[in-house]
Amino acid sequence: MWLAPLDFYRGANDSAENILLFVPLGIAIALLPGRMRRVAIPAGVLLPVAIEALQRQATILNRSCQSADVVDNIAGLLIGLAIGAVVTLSLTLAQAARRRREMIVEARRGA
Repeated sequence: MWLAPLDFYRGANDSAENILLFVPLGIAIALLPGRMRRVAIPAGVLLPVAIEALQRQATILNRSCQSADVVDNIAGLLIGLAIGAVVTLSLTLAQAARRRREMIVEARRGA
């Protein structure tokens, strides 16, 4: 089992929706501080498994249990983590550049 071709995700379908559903969670996890992130990533990976297990057990929900949904959810989580990592890196680099500029200004004032 693997992801479908990219064209498949361009339309409105369950796989695309399952991926998009977990992108915000991945972004949010990536923006957490390091210690919290180390706990949240495994929890985020286990969440789709728990959802599918619940759907399998709670027959009253009238939902089917599909392992493809787990793959799609985890793919969305990974995409969100990547986006969040880029945002975090960008913020860190911007902060470092601002500190360097402030140090240069302070050095010029002292000279």
